[in-house]
Amino acid sequence: MTHVSFQNINGYIDDIRYCVANFDIELGNYNMFTPSQLKMKGDNTNKIYLKGNKVPDGIDLIFTEKAKNCNIFIDDGVTAKSSKISLKNDNNFLYLGKNTALNKVNAVLLGRGDFIIVGEGISITSNNIWSTGYNSGKPNNGLIIGDHCLIASEVIIRPADGHLVIDIETEQQLNISHRPIIIEPYCWISQRVSILKNVRVGACSIISLGSVVTKSCEKFSSLYGVPAKPIPLDGKMWLRGPGKEAKLIQQYYKERFYNKNN
Repeated sequence: MTHVSFQNINGYIDDIRYCVANFDIELGNYNMFTPSQLKMKGDNTNKIYLKGNKVPDGIDLIFTEKAKNCNIFIDDGVTAKSSKISLKNDNNFLYLGKNTALNKVNAVLLGRGDFIIVGEGISITSNNIWSTGYNSGKPNNGLIIGDHCLIASEVIIRPADGHLVIDIETEQQLNISHRPIIIEPYCWISQRVSILKNVRVGACSIISLGSVVTKSCEKFSSLYGVPAKPIPLDGKMWLRGPGKEAKLIQQYYKERFYNKNN
């Protein structure tokens, strides 16, 4: 198998593998296509790696004129409805993990080298907007969503701001993003939540309805408010449903992350 190192995610590969247990970019596991082979518009320096022979129904990949040398990986079992992913610059990177469900997700990769990595078994309820924003002062701007997160409707995730804020005297950008947004595995993000730049959400956390998350939190946190304040869950853990599979997934993350002595 051929493994390729992608420069824009190299600095975060440990974070990616912590969040996405089966992160798979072995080229031998995929079929490679150019946009023209899939009857899409876009420069043929862009590569689309699929476990099957077509992009899953419900995902619209859009390459702008500036989008070149982009790499997209889509694993098995990805399903989608009315989702649009726009790659707008050189060297963008997109990864959709196994058995992930995207429902009305509008994602935009704006800057050079920006990336979005979505782990395994993630469910997006509806009407999410993810945009890497404008972060001209810092490369490697992106978003990592860990395995088995549940993200409700009308959630906004912004790894960088939508416009630049410039110091009048020095003409330097003030609102630089210093790291990607990282949402660790098995988090529950409620409706109308906003998650802003430089934030890392600890595993097994819950973000309450309408919260605006501006600061990072530890695993097993409950976040609420504007700006969101974290409090420990104190031995509590969310469960997606009463079914056997949901209980097995919860048990897995309990064994991986919960230490009752902490």
